[in-house]
Amino acid sequence: GFGRIVYHEGSLYVSQVSDQLWKADAASLSQQPLNAPTEATNCQDMHFRGSRLYLACRGTGGDGVFVLEETATTGTFTLLAKDEDAMVLALLVEGDHLFLSGLGKTLQVYEISSGGCTPMELVFVGKTGPGALDAMMDLTSFGDYVYGTELGGKVRVVDVADKANPVELGEIPRGARGNARAVLVSGDLLYVAWRHAMVVYTLQNPAVPAVLNTFAPQDVSRSIDRGIAESAHHIYVAYMNKMTRLESFYVLTKGSLNLVGMYTPALTTETDSLETMDMVHHDGKVYATRASVSHWRISTFLVSDPANPSLHAMKAIPDFGFGRIVH
Repeated sequence: GFGRIVYHEGSLYVSQVSDQLWKADAASLSQQPLNAPTEATNCQDMHFRGSRLYLACRGTGGDGVFVLEETATTGTFTLLAKDEDAMVLALLVEGDHLFLSGLGKTLQVYEISSGGCTPMELVFVGKTGPGALDAMMDLTSFGDYVYGTELGGKVRVVDVADKANPVELGEIPRGARGNARAVLVSGDLLYVAWRHAMVVYTLQNPAVPAVLNTFAPQDVSRSIDRGIAESAHHIYVAYMNKMTRLESFYVLTKGSLNLVGMYTPALTTETDSLETMDMVHHDGKVYATRASVSHWRISTFLVSDPANPSLHAMKAIPDFGFGRIVH
């Protein structure tokens, strides 16, 4: 499964690759089905902006992007806008523009139009040329540049200064680092979670990111899982030991990627082979979606003492198939 979990005002919103959306209390992790329109199912990606929830779906309502708004008093979501022509796997909301990538193998740009009494609209602006990109699963941006992880494991750089004519500029060399799992821009730095290393790049020339620092576990049998989380001073990432099938949770300093703290669980039926799909930091805690062949969990790690991170809570998710957390 490949979806998202969004932290928003004390709740976690969980998308699954099934016909269900879930809302969980961030403190107790107790869950209830999300009261959302039936079109918005089988979500691959989702982001909150204000009270609006943007969903990239491949569900019963058709492939496309859907924009919902939550009514605070009732918790009910109303469908504001949709575009069912887009075969979407990943989306990114920046200002008044929406960037989409998916099975059409292009980066599409939409303008988000809403004001006064005018209904919200998603107005198509432009897209990259045919054959320039593979489908991208994770997107981030810096100024007029969008960075995305492709299904084939590359990280692509796209110039979106001209929204009607975005241009693919090339890829970030991966060398022996393996496939890219996630990307994150923080300040003027780009973090890429490659399968065998976390790398931070400077964006002094955003068209050609330059390697600043690299972190790789001393244990070469480890490989990085999906997801990167950040706080003001730290980066959080998880690695799976391919021999023991135990996952370790790492706390790194921003920029330098120095190791600050690490948590590795004991082998139990609850933690065996759980792999992180994505994570988000909020107020001294990191929330992670984690999955194995038979277990699907939301986990909370305490990171208020970054040198001694610990597993605080873990809760099963009904059904199966989920992936990402965003804040």
